[in-house]
Amino acid sequence: MTVASALYRPTASFTEGLDPRAKITFGILLAVSAVVAGPVWLKAAVVLTGAVFWLVARLPLRALALTFASLSIFIVGTLLLNAVIAPPVGAPHTFIGPVSMSPVGLVVGLRMSLQIIGVILSLALLVRSTSPVILAEGAERMFRPLARIGVPTHEAVMMFSITLRFIPILAQEFTRLQIAQISRGGGAHRRGLRARAASVVPILLPLLIATIVRAKDIAEAMEARGYRGSVGRSEIRDYRLRRADWSLMALGVALLVVASCAPR
Repeated sequence: MTVASALYRPTASFTEGLDPRAKITFGILLAVSAVVAGPVWLKAAVVLTGAVFWLVARLPLRALALTFASLSIFIVGTLLLNAVIAPPVGAPHTFIGPVSMSPVGLVVGLRMSLQIIGVILSLALLVRSTSPVILAEGAERMFRPLARIGVPTHEAVMMFSITLRFIPILAQEFTRLQIAQISRGGGAHRRGLRARAASVVPILLPLLIATIVRAKDIAEAMEARGYRGSVGRSEIRDYRLRRADWSLMALGVALLVVASCAPR
């Protein structure tokens, strides 16, 4: 699975018809709930809610499994750091063979791991279930009031949208350069972590140059079309919050209230 396929793909689910502002709000509330929730079971419940929404959106289960697998290094590192390497001061220890482990540190590490999973899952849900263009339009509408006090919301959302579009392009460019390197006898196909890491270095420079060239082309195309930011721009879509959108945001608020009020 490449980075390009890890982004948005149409699934014909009812979540695609939801207002992007509702999905952005729900994603933010879900991530905040995973952070502020105290008990481990409540953090797990928040993560489970995100996983259920992943199924409702008809997103691939393989992508969900790869999302969790990509976090395995951080999860294991967090658990080891809190339970074995640097447990909380004064916490009791339990010896498992020659290894001294702190049960309290293990719980702290598990809580931190669930926080990481919750935040990453919220971001993955938002990016995978919504087109970058629609996501940018929804974000611009949400933060439009900030433009009245001088915040360049349109320009910020435009940069975010271009960044999302650049990710699959850069992934394809990286794959193309890697294949070209292998065909010339490069070390990308060799075994060993050091050899593979060394093979990435010759790819970075041409990838950086290609990125700068593409950015220059985009800037020239925008100037040729008379792009002037949000001045004089009309909207192609009219978004209206419906009952399903309000229900989704209400679910996010309920999660945040429960996570904030639950005893720690």
